[in-house]
Amino acid sequence: EVSGITQIFLYDSTLRVPLLVSRPGVLPVGLRVSGQFRSIDLLPTLLELMSLPAVPASGASRASVLRAGGRIPDNESYAESLFGNIHFGYAPLRALRAEGWKYVEAPRPEGYNLREDPREARNLMDSRAAVAERMRARLIAMDTGPKAGPAAVAPDAGTMERLAALGYVGGGASRSGGATGADPKDKIHEFQAYTRDVQKATRLFGEGDFDGALVLLTRLGKSEIVSFEVQHLLGKSLLRKQRFADAASAFEEALGLVPQFAEVYLELARAYAGQGKEIEARGVLDRGRKLDPRNPAFDWEAGSLLHRAGDLAGARSALGAALRLDPRNVRLRLALSAVERDAGDLPAAIAGVREA
Repeated sequence: EVSGITQIFLYDSTLRVPLLVSRPGVLPVGLRVSGQFRSIDLLPTLLELMSLPAVPASGASRASVLRAGGRIPDNESYAESLFGNIHFGYAPLRALRAEGWKYVEAPRPEGYNLREDPREARNLMDSRAAVAERMRARLIAMDTGPKAGPAAVAPDAGTMERLAALGYVGGGASRSGGATGADPKDKIHEFQAYTRDVQKATRLFGEGDFDGALVLLTRLGKSEIVSFEVQHLLGKSLLRKQRFADAASAFEEALGLVPQFAEVYLELARAYAGQGKEIEARGVLDRGRKLDPRNPAFDWEAGSLLHRAGDLAGARSALGAALRLDPRNVRLRLALSAVERDAGDLPAAIAGVREA
């Protein structure tokens, strides 16, 4: 096994995970079942164990084997890894595991006899080409390619930073504008070095060492790999250093990669405001508000900008809109009270402070 690359490859060290099932009164205690239990078998198996009606599924129930013991057949199991393709422009990987064999479709294909070589150390593509070709044909028949799905909803900023710290680094393929199609096996060291630097930069940022983080992030930002997390963290570090124009550029590139990430719109607005570009800042907040109209942060940020600009009526309206979305937010209520105080409406300001 090679440390830090499990999310790219399809070896059993990644695909095989423990499965513990408990159903008192239905399943025997301590029974161990062998064979190939696929993730697609989980739903029909659980439904049968719970005596619930079956639903259409691509897997098969293994409840009878779990009750009585024995071995689950090593029937066909499909696997894919698009992580390296989506995030780094490497070739996609797809695999078929069946009857003790595994075939991995890659620029340099791989074939393994799992019974004799469970650690997948001996590629038998040359010596067992007929077996590999049969499995490849089955894999092609099963794989109809990627299907369009609903737009992803990006997690919050804290979640993204934790994912980066774990090595789940996102991006937009290569800076040259397309996928390289390289075999991930040839990019192990590149991937590990890139991930290691992102993890270190994330740690330095969390420790408040923005200069140290910027050294790494600036270099990563110029690399061939384009990463949302890198551009986002670069922008945040530049914002902390009050390098507002550079921060805005980094945030714009991050949004070009993941346009549905609401938090970046707020940070980009602050970067424009730091340059004195109030109109651009409010325009960015409008973009974010359209993306997430139930998020009070956009009206709150707009109200703060308008307050600093001396537009008390506009600030009062924006903060009021934010408070209607989040009526229990004490800090937001106090911000509105400050505007009311500056506008000379002391009764409303005092009432707001008491309410807070």
